[in-house]
Amino acid sequence: MNPWRRICDLAPWLLLAVWSSLRLRCPDLWWNLSGARLLLEQGSFSSPRSLDFTSGHPWVNPEWLSQLIMFGTWKIGGPLAMAVLLFACFGYALHVMATILRDRQQSDWFPALGCLFIWSSELRILTRPEMFSYVLLAFTALSTHRKAWTPLKTAALFVLWSNLHMSFFL
Repeated sequence: MNPWRRICDLAPWLLLAVWSSLRLRCPDLWWNLSGARLLLEQGSFSSPRSLDFTSGHPWVNPEWLSQLIMFGTWKIGGPLAMAVLLFACFGYALHVMATILRDRQQSDWFPALGCLFIWSSELRILTRPEMFSYVLLAFTALSTHRKAWTPLKTAALFVLWSNLHMSFFL
């Protein structure tokens, strides 16, 4: 394989690695870690007036599962572990893109499309619960591509997704 081709194939991954390491300063990270901490301390999905700014209604945590994953990741390895988690989530989406392009014998497009995906997602590459939606959206694309859907698989995916991030309905 041509060495320039290898460099081009690595470009999306390098771009993602740089973005993953720079995007840890998301202010929502602390809110999500606090949501998981409260869930673990109180053992309840709703909390009376702890993290909300609405009046008269308890706060219900719809993204509890992703917050628990993020909290566990933070406890295990702090900022470095969060960067790895962020890279893994978006990396899986890149991997699925590369797989589908390879299966369709269009892998020459991967460097350009991969970089375009990272560049266009730049504002969304954050340590927020929506990072898990990229994983599940990529899984949906791969399952559709391989025609591997069953009703049980679909139901399980949406039960998981609805507890990770509110974008499951898209």
